[in-house]
Amino acid sequence: MKLGACTDIGKVRKENEDSFYMPSLDDEIKLFLVADGIGGKNHGKLASMMTIEEIIKFFIKNDSEYKDYGLLMKDAIKYANNCILELANNKSEFSGMGTTLVAGLLDKNKLLLSNAGDSRCYIVRKGIISQLTVDNSYVQYLLEQGAISTKEAKTHPQRNLITKAIGIENNIDVDVDKIDLSPGDILLMCTDGLTTMLSDEEILHIILKKSNNMEDAAKSLVKAAKENGGTDNITAILVEV
Repeated sequence: MKLGACTDIGKVRKENEDSFYMPSLDDEIKLFLVADGIGGKNHGKLASMMTIEEIIKFFIKNDSEYKDYGLLMKDAIKYANNCILELANNKSEFSGMGTTLVAGLLDKNKLLLSNAGDSRCYIVRKGIISQLTVDNSYVQYLLEQGAISTKEAKTHPQRNLITKAIGIENNIDVDVDKIDLSPGDILLMCTDGLTTMLSDEEILHIILKKSNNMEDAAKSLVKAAKENGGTDNITAILVEV
């Protein structure tokens, strides 16, 4: 397995509200997390950091109690959601804070995958890139209804409006998908600061060009997104199976 990660504040934001977690190769639990805090003045950075910290704590504390890793992931995300809500309810200055999340767990030859918001996971297999997650966003809803085209979605004025996030609703419902992996597959987990600045084709080109080194590939993706505008924080994790 080869790993790489990179995050950057971008060119416009005053603070990097993205957070991520990437395990070491020696860690028994291969858990990958990317979060994009929302509500800048309402402590989006704190929301993304707390979400990742609480999910990791939940995994470490309860790993031996669960036989089903998919259920463990669901409960960990619900627990993090409750932690954010509790803080926001007890202290008014934190009201409205939240975060997107994409969470992946490698379990032998399978990927357990969950997301909330518009942070994404892609897979590159045999030179083809495919998006594994579905955005929880208003634009995605319009796409599914056939109200707009994929091209129109790229520039829609409400493309940043998400319909699900950690810390926003009391009983968050997330799906956990199971994806079979093959040797040579490359996983990309990222925030929308990457995907709004680069097309899927551009992302694929950079990954394939730098496929011998995931750290270089992650840095190259973030650099390209920043050069293309960098209007948001940018974070990318790459995992070669």
